[in-house]
Amino acid sequence: MPSDSTRSHRGWWWDYFLLAPEGIGMQHETPGEKSRPLRKTACGGCFNAYVRRMEANDTELLLSSGRERRSKEAIEATYWGTKGIIERSKHNKSEVFGWLIGKPSTLLNHITRCPHQSDAVKNKALNDPSTTVRVPTQNLIRQNSLPYPLRPTTDAVWHVADQGSPSTPYPEFHSPSIGPSDSLSNRAPISRVSSGTFFRRDSPLNTSATYEHSPNLPSLSRTSATSSRAPTPQFLTQNFGLESNRNQQTAEVLWNPGMQTKFEEQVARLTASANLPLSWVDNPEWLRLVEIFMPGFRSPSRKMLTTKIIPQMVDQTRSTLKDKVAGNAVTMQLDGWTGVNFVHLVAIMLTISCKLYTLQVHDASAERSRADEFLKILEGAIETIEKKYKGKVAAVVTDASGECQKAKKDLVAKRPDIIVLNCFAHQINLIVGDYFNRLPQSYIDCTDKASELISWVRSKTRILGELRKMKCKTITRPVLTRWSAHLNSYTRLLDSRTALVHIAGTDDKADEKDKVMITGSALAKRKARAMIEILEDPTFWYSLERLVRHLRPLGEICNLIQSAFCRLDTVILSLGYLIAAFQKMAGEDRGDAFAAESIISSIEKRWEKTDQETLIVALILNPIYRTVLFKATSPYHSLIDLIDLFNRLWSRINNGAIPPLEFQMDLRDYLAGKGRFSRLASAIKLELDDAALETERSGKFCSPHPVNIYNHIGFTNTAETAFTTFAKHILNISANSASCERLFSSFGTILTRLRNRLLPSNMVNIAELAAQIRDEHQRDEEMKNRLHQLLKCRIQVSSIPSASSTPNRTHTEPSDTTGASNPDSEQEGDRIGTLKRFSSLIQQHREASATYAQAESEDVDFDTPTIPTGLQPTEAPPRIQLEGLFDFGNRTWKDLFGESVNQTFLEQAELHNLLDLEAEGDPDSEMEADDIPFDEQTEQILLRQ
Repeated sequence: MPSDSTRSHRGWWWDYFLLAPEGIGMQHETPGEKSRPLRKTACGGCFNAYVRRMEANDTELLLSSGRERRSKEAIEATYWGTKGIIERSKHNKSEVFGWLIGKPSTLLNHITRCPHQSDAVKNKALNDPSTTVRVPTQNLIRQNSLPYPLRPTTDAVWHVADQGSPSTPYPEFHSPSIGPSDSLSNRAPISRVSSGTFFRRDSPLNTSATYEHSPNLPSLSRTSATSSRAPTPQFLTQNFGLESNRNQQTAEVLWNPGMQTKFEEQVARLTASANLPLSWVDNPEWLRLVEIFMPGFRSPSRKMLTTKIIPQMVDQTRSTLKDKVAGNAVTMQLDGWTGVNFVHLVAIMLTISCKLYTLQVHDASAERSRADEFLKILEGAIETIEKKYKGKVAAVVTDASGECQKAKKDLVAKRPDIIVLNCFAHQINLIVGDYFNRLPQSYIDCTDKASELISWVRSKTRILGELRKMKCKTITRPVLTRWSAHLNSYTRLLDSRTALVHIAGTDDKADEKDKVMITGSALAKRKARAMIEILEDPTFWYSLERLVRHLRPLGEICNLIQSAFCRLDTVILSLGYLIAAFQKMAGEDRGDAFAAESIISSIEKRWEKTDQETLIVALILNPIYRTVLFKATSPYHSLIDLIDLFNRLWSRINNGAIPPLEFQMDLRDYLAGKGRFSRLASAIKLELDDAALETERSGKFCSPHPVNIYNHIGFTNTAETAFTTFAKHILNISANSASCERLFSSFGTILTRLRNRLLPSNMVNIAELAAQIRDEHQRDEEMKNRLHQLLKCRIQVSSIPSASSTPNRTHTEPSDTTGASNPDSEQEGDRIGTLKRFSSLIQQHREASATYAQAESEDVDFDTPTIPTGLQPTEAPPRIQLEGLFDFGNRTWKDLFGESVNQTFLEQAELHNLLDLEAEGDPDSEMEADDIPFDEQTEQILLRQ
């Protein structure tokens, strides 16, 4: 190969071409002509493009058919060994990729149409006397559509170069044996006039082109059609307002098949997580965005998303789930859902060590809704977990519908080692429904008045300003579709009662210009007087106060039991906490007797139908409580009764095996705090301290976990004892199927009346992918903190009024006489109509309670499963009521569990306030709460549900 000095004197264009390696061969200028042979030559940019394209093709063939990849040297040898033309451009048949003969006119002609050369180099080639192509230079600079193609290949190396730094005339070479001339580094910077941008003239980045008036808009393809160079930072700053560092080093974005795959997967994740319609990937604006800002990347089509990318991602996640399930005890949660297109789906979720995973979503549309069909689904999922994934199903949790109850009863008969439970999140809502069934109509009417009053007060900026002056917490609206959110709003309204009544009293005596409530048009004034009547009605406040008083304990427990993971000991403690709270409430005021009676009766009814022994054992296995909360007269206070209880459950979950002697000895030591458990008090204190430190660090209440206490007292490098394994097995069972409900909620957003033609398989894949992404986000504490901060920052920004809008917002009220232009007129009724009325939620709970009551009346209670062994432990004691089990006078209810419940409820209330555009110490914004984009997935992440 000639030296650079030998090449440099032959013509400036040689800086842009390569010579074939020695021994490759010569080529005569004209075949058959006896003239000086010329070396084979290749354009540097085209050569790199060809090599990269071949490498990408080989990679695809390797993945699809397993064909071995060629080396770079083999690809280069193929290039030089062809007849000259390797392939033609799909866009322009005259565009040639291949080696050339080293003739000046040939090389210069190639430069004029090479997509890898800048406008300045093309200009120079056009003006060279050796060029046979004749195009006026001014046309090259000014015209929008060039007479020659400037379409790059998608596998170029893209540069973002500083305007003041030297720019190489084509992408860098990858071949170690062939490289550009050293003289390239000494070339003067390309002028800004000739190459201020590295885009073809019909690129969307060429702002001089007038697209609105041009009949030939640049075609938008899925592959970027920009030049082989990305925009300079100066160009982005001048034309798009994008800030850049003028002293930054040259940045390179390397496109390769791996990056393309990651890009496609991220598009699929965004589609599922944000619930975007599949057609968004075909949107012209999205394709234009990819073309401008992600040159070289190819946007996947809708068909590719649904047939290849998303199914592969779901399958990949399922394969990783196998490793997580293997060797672990699993809680299986099932529930069913029917969409607007009448597709019935059954979701199967898994809980492993307090973490949620999606096993599958089964399409049961073609199956009859019967217990035997549901049992087949149960058994199929269990077989997948235990035989395919090598895990152990510890428990199955479903709702309490008729077919589920029958299927679970049959499952218990076949597999007594599996704990079968009703979802206690459903059970708590049924308890709420039983309370609503006993609720007087006056209480229901007061909820509608309260919702109307809240909406009206929130629309009056001057009232909100007066409340802030009086240091009152701002009245919030129930943003979330949960009855507990209404509870928080009603609590705030009660807290502001004195201030609102005071404002109403002073407003009646004030001059017209000083009035705060009765302002605006005649219709607005009539509305204000109606609201003042509600404010001055003592019956309204009495009913609302009673309702909030009754719902507060239920709201606290709902937040706890509906969390992403709810232990069995938490369930029995929650039920006991409710009974203690309502017993105390009825003792303090006989007016609350109807609420206490209905709720306690409903709790005992749900408790009677559950697996009592498993929940009692779970509570005893919590080292913080053990038997402290039991009455001295309860059947589970004596040692012999406790040993029989534990022996029965151990034999049951171990397929009838006899408990080892070591298990019984450890149980005695555990109850007495001796032997291996002599340091149990220290381990409990350590876990309580760790939970307090975590609460202080994160700003969120962290409750102690009993499994951590067992880890504290365990010995390193030693196998777990049978008792410790048994304890962790029970304490890692989740007692709800709330995760399925959240998945179905996402189904409802995916499949709507306007989007009801989605194939069930595609919907299942999208829902599974969205659920998996949601689970990842829920386990990511950093993401939760970031979402909290983002929400607070957004509230603070939206709470600062603009300079132009401040006078109108703070000093004037509408005074039009027509209601059409007055925001306080008929829009008041529309606004309350857009919110979820609490009375409708009450009706939903009533209907659900009645439906399940009918199903329960037809169902037979669960008996203690028969243990398949000849050595049957002592006969099980009769079923016991919670009032006969617990000592509600024990202060532990308030000191430990009550504090945990209260802190959790306050955290939810704080988030509800954030969602209603209130930050501590910040003024309220007049922006509607619905204006804040807050999707359900983000809600679930923030609520830690």
